[in-house]
Amino acid sequence: MRKVWSEWKTEQENKARKQLAAEIKAKEEAAKKAAEEAAKKAAEEAAKKAAEEAARIKAAEEARKSQNSVTPSPSTPNTTSPDNGAGQQSGVRTGAVCNDGTSSTATGRGACSRHGGVRYWTY
Repeated sequence: MRKVWSEWKTEQENKARKQLAAEIKAKEEAAKKAAEEAAKKAAEEAAKKAAEEAARIKAAEEARKSQNSVTPSPSTPNTTSPDNGAGQQSGVRTGAVCNDGTSSTATGRGACSRHGGVRYWTY
């Protein structure tokens, strides 16, 4: 049986539509896969950065703890200051000597914060 021109043309158009739909579907799947891989890579990089940041923070905390827990050496002066001449301390802080040897007139929290902490207070 012979096909009429219009039937043949319709058949060819349908084949072309199916082929085009298959190509579009393949491209959509490839794009979806690429997006998933990019998201996975971004998540891995974010996790790596978070782990590095956590390690940096932990190292900084440990360094801070080790600076604050300096054990006085025998050459380190006593944590008490000389008496006020009457055999007792005055009770009022007048400054501090820092762990790196510098002196400070600061009498409260934060004194010697950039010098390794307070070695002892002066009264």
